[in-house]
Amino acid sequence: MAMGLSPAQIKKAADLKQSLLAAAAQIAAQQGIQALTLDAVAKQAGASKGALLHHFSSKADLLDALMTDLLDHFKADLERYAAADLNPRGRRVRAAIYASAYFEQDKNRLGVAIAAAMQFDPTLLNRWRELAAQWLDEDLAEADPVKASILRLVTNGLWASETFGLYPMDVQQRAAVVERLLAMTRF
Repeated sequence: MAMGLSPAQIKKAADLKQSLLAAAAQIAAQQGIQALTLDAVAKQAGASKGALLHHFSSKADLLDALMTDLLDHFKADLERYAAADLNPRGRRVRAAIYASAYFEQDKNRLGVAIAAAMQFDPTLLNRWRELAAQWLDEDLAEADPVKASILRLVTNGLWASETFGLYPMDVQQRAAVVERLLAMTRF
């Protein structure tokens, strides 16, 4: 046991941390990053500010945890799609297409809020850049480099379009676009 805490106390602390993250994600996704304050998160979660500060020492710490959670969800989607793909050539690119086209809408909104925060927080931006570079390296290792780069850029555009409602597509049109992109990955 950590620091003499019972398993029930450890679970309660972990549950509170998840509640605080969920509250922060909801505020950021629905109201924008400017509304994400420690007081607002504590209030939304029904916790004291002291309890929040026990888990997250600052807004930057909270944003880092939100970004980690978001990226963990996206990486899990990437891995799930890649694992289901039997063709290793272009597998990672196809997984990125699926994950971007069908990522949960509330996670997309949170991604937008975090992207806004990255403009002012070089630490968040550098984490994102490092991960994007890693993903692109993985794509390039199993596919034609130019085509993989083009498809990654298009996939990012698809994500942005879905997130911001720039070019609304019905379910059939989105499926057709995804299928055409997938056909391009058959290198």
